[in-house]
Amino acid sequence: MLDEQIIDLIIAIYSIISTIIFGTTCIKRKFLSIWFIGCISFSVGAVGFYFRFLNEMFRLLGDIFYLLAIIIFIVATFYEYHYVIRKGEKLQNNSNYLKSLFLVFASFSINFILIVMVVLVFIVLVMLLRIYLKQKSITHISMFLAMIFGLYTIITTFLNNFGIVGTWELSYVGNITLITFLLITALAAPIEDRIQKSEKKYQELYEELEGLINSLPGAFYLFTKEGQYRRWNKELERVSGYSHDEIMMMKPLDFFPSHEKEKVADAIKRGLKEGYEEVEAEVLTKNNQRIPYFFAASYFKTESKDSFVGIGLDITEIKKAEENLRESEEKYHTLFDGANDAIFIMVKEIFVECNKKTLEMFGCENERDLIGVSPWVFSPTKQPDGSDSIEKALEYINNAFSGKPQRFYWKHSKKDGMTFDAEVSLNRILIDDKYMIQAIVRDITEKKIAEQKLKESEEKFRVITEQSFIGALIEQDFDIKYVNPQFSKMIGYSTEELLNWKLTDFYEIFHPDDLDKFKELVEKKTKDLIQDITNFQFRLSKKTGEIIWLELFSKAIMYQDKPSNLAFLLDITEKREAERLIIEENKRLIELDQMRTDLINRISHELKTPLTSIFGVSQILIQKKDDLDIHSISEFINILHSGSVRLNELVENLIDASRLDISKLELTKKKENIVIILENCVREMMHLVNSRDLNIYSDLPDQLYFEVDKLRFEQVVINLLSNAINNTLRGGNIFITLSETGGNIEIKVRDTGVGLTNEEKKMLFKKFGKIERYGQDLDVGIEGVGLGLYISKEIVELHGGKIWVESDGRNKGSTFIVRLFILKKDD
Repeated sequence: MLDEQIIDLIIAIYSIISTIIFGTTCIKRKFLSIWFIGCISFSVGAVGFYFRFLNEMFRLLGDIFYLLAIIIFIVATFYEYHYVIRKGEKLQNNSNYLKSLFLVFASFSINFILIVMVVLVFIVLVMLLRIYLKQKSITHISMFLAMIFGLYTIITTFLNNFGIVGTWELSYVGNITLITFLLITALAAPIEDRIQKSEKKYQELYEELEGLINSLPGAFYLFTKEGQYRRWNKELERVSGYSHDEIMMMKPLDFFPSHEKEKVADAIKRGLKEGYEEVEAEVLTKNNQRIPYFFAASYFKTESKDSFVGIGLDITEIKKAEENLRESEEKYHTLFDGANDAIFIMVKEIFVECNKKTLEMFGCENERDLIGVSPWVFSPTKQPDGSDSIEKALEYINNAFSGKPQRFYWKHSKKDGMTFDAEVSLNRILIDDKYMIQAIVRDITEKKIAEQKLKESEEKFRVITEQSFIGALIEQDFDIKYVNPQFSKMIGYSTEELLNWKLTDFYEIFHPDDLDKFKELVEKKTKDLIQDITNFQFRLSKKTGEIIWLELFSKAIMYQDKPSNLAFLLDITEKREAERLIIEENKRLIELDQMRTDLINRISHELKTPLTSIFGVSQILIQKKDDLDIHSISEFINILHSGSVRLNELVENLIDASRLDISKLELTKKKENIVIILENCVREMMHLVNSRDLNIYSDLPDQLYFEVDKLRFEQVVINLLSNAINNTLRGGNIFITLSETGGNIEIKVRDTGVGLTNEEKKMLFKKFGKIERYGQDLDVGIEGVGLGLYISKEIVELHGGKIWVESDGRNKGSTFIVRLFILKKDD
């Protein structure tokens, strides 16, 4: 009996200590709080069990608190299960569940409840096992083992109630083991917390490192000394085209073409020896594309494996830039050193760089003789025009620095004092963000000598000296490699502008009608279908917008060891214009010949009628002069006069037309009353009006003055009235009006005659533009050669006025309008 009390006391003390330790753990871990309540209940049960030797009621109390502890542990397990396995889902009807437990406790005996608890503990064990499999934590495996021994304790306690021998000892062992695992659970929780925090921190650091590696601008890689890749970023996969699994099976040299493998292998060996190495090599991608890359890698040793870590950068653009710079420098040195002119650079008025031709031209042995001095050092004191060389040179240099290109003739001297004539051009250029002067000096001594000889034989060679220069350019792979000054002058673009052009840029200034033909020739030459282009004539638009004609001769040559085309261009604008004028003159001669034929036909017809009447009447007078009376002679004299008048009008019209053609018709203008002029003309034409049984109506003001040539202006009015009379059927009407509106004088002669078609109106005021009425069965006048309206138009325009005709068509009459401008005409 004493042994049992000692064991009960040990269990009670052990459970109280465990509860206290468990309580300190629960302060920062709320999920263990329910288990802590179970521990308290278990400790109270152990104390009650200890005092059972005083009264059996304490044993009953101890069993009740043991039972309560088991229930709490079950509830805690349910809570933990739902929190871990179902990720925080809330328990349904938790309060009803607890109430049912208490009702069951109140309704059934302790033994029956113990049996139920066995079943529940089995369920709890399954829950704890699943929690452990998910969390893999010591805390939950301790809970699992505690519940196993809790089940063991329940069973032994249950059997002990039936007085089975030895079950109480087994029950003690179960209680002690249960408390031990609860104590382990309490001690394992803070340790697992630290482990979880460490794992979380490690995960965060790993993710940051992963993001950093993948954000690198180049391809990151890490491989072992044996060449096994351990780590790389997405950029390496993107550039190489290989997948993650493929790279895992590859070696470093697998990323390079065969001619680069040895160089890369040597770089790796140097890295093993020196700890760091750089190398440039082409990367061979999965689709056989080659990309230039720069690699920098470091070699480091670890406890596990020695490795290389490095990064590769795509240097495609850098390589292109280096190549462009090399070509640019090559072109510059080719033009600079290979030029046939002296080219040098000046900062202000000091030489800082020169080409070989400069040394040769100025008779210097090396650059030290030139660099650091001013241009007037190699010039006489005075220039041929008497100006001071220093002052004149400074003037040109300052103008060039202000952005105005300078080109002039200059008298230079060599180092030995010998002078020579030169043509100098100065241009401002920008080098390294600093303005400098580029000077080009051409020795024109021979040119001067040639010019002198040409002057001596100027008459003999005048035709040669008046010829324009031939334009020339060199084209290579559609790039303009060279343009001479003559061609740039020819089209108005500077040499510098043209050297930046491609052949296709000329398409922009080609005349649209010539472009397709030129493209066709270029395509044939590119395909070697033709060797050269000769005598191709086309039009270009100059920079000013002026259209010029050029003739092209192209020849295939080698330039800078590459196939090129040398083109010569001649400005044939004047030639084409002359051809056009010849064509127009030929056309005009044909028209004049037709006019001559028409004139001869018309004049012969117009002359024949009055001459016939004059000749016939004169014969009658000669043959029958003694038999004729005064009345008959008077009629014949009238006939002779009428024919003479017609002949005089015809001759006068021909003379006036001739004067107009040679611009010798002059006006003598005075201030005249236009009303009186119109009335006199109407009065003069009344005999014709009456002879054709016409009516004429005038609507004129009292007076209206204007400066006119009275004789010529009367000629205009007479022509208009005569035209209206001749083209109006008998019984018709003619209206003449004069008005002043808007600062202008307007005369209208309207008739109710045969009218005009649109085609007839177009030819009416032309020379010999008479409208033929022969054979049209119209009772109208058909006389005249078609000069009257032509002369009238020219006279009106000499007065600064306008004349035109309006008609709605055949048999709808015509209106001739003459407008004289009092005020100055805007248009």
